[in-house]
Amino acid sequence: MKQISLFLILFTCITGSGCGKDEPSNTDAGSGTITAKVNGQNWSSKNTADGAIYGESQGAHLITGQADDGSYISLSLPVAISSGQTYSAADGSLSAQYKPTLSGTISYIAVGGLGSGSVTFSEFSDKKVKGTFRFTGVLVDQNGIQEELQIENGAFDFNL
Repeated sequence: MKQISLFLILFTCITGSGCGKDEPSNTDAGSGTITAKVNGQNWSSKNTADGAIYGESQGAHLITGQADDGSYISLSLPVAISSGQTYSAADGSLSAQYKPTLSGTISYIAVGGLGSGSVTFSEFSDKKVKGTFRFTGVLVDQNGIQEELQIENGAFDFNL
């Protein structure tokens, strides 16, 4: 349980919803699109500049998207990325999150032994970031009861 609590604190800091807003000067960012199926329902990021964002800072990569209904998907990879490679929640190279509302406290996560998931980069360069993802996010309530949410057929496409 301590691992889950530590992860939640770290994940909150990475996604920017609870720690300082200091942004390193070497941050690269680009906007694009993210689509997926959330428990079988179509999901897509807003068609605005901030609807889907890719960012890289100090070797960590963050892909985030928010839909018109306020729901949110994020993929965090604290590792070096290469085209054609797949990264997994099981080995710690991927942390994935789905929130029904960005500002809400409900969060389905996949990292390490909690949930499962993977992301594959079909293109990764200083001009383009494109790939696919899927994950099973887990919500753990205050009693330790786990609820799963399926995110499938995910795709992202960013021009930098």
